[in-house]
Amino acid sequence: MAILTTTFSTNPIVNIELGQPFANPTKLNGQKALPTVPYKLTLKDGAVLQGNLPFQYEFENQTGHWFALHGIDWHLQNQASSTAPASPR
Repeated sequence: MAILTTTFSTNPIVNIELGQPFANPTKLNGQKALPTVPYKLTLKDGAVLQGNLPFQYEFENQTGHWFALHGIDWHLQNQASSTAPASPR
């Protein structure tokens, strides 16, 4: 995760806002209505990263757990939104 080492080390998250979970109408991993949590992260420089983080329930080694389908850098791949320009890579 390049964004964690290149961005957050010098420009850390200073505020996190989570919205109410909702059943996502978008088909993801072949499924509709996956629980999804809206998020908004504010960085030290005032940049805002926000989007919707979908979750899926799976069994691993006979133990069930929830996991996010995308990481916190998902907004970079899908261009969710940001109030500051992306830093050069």
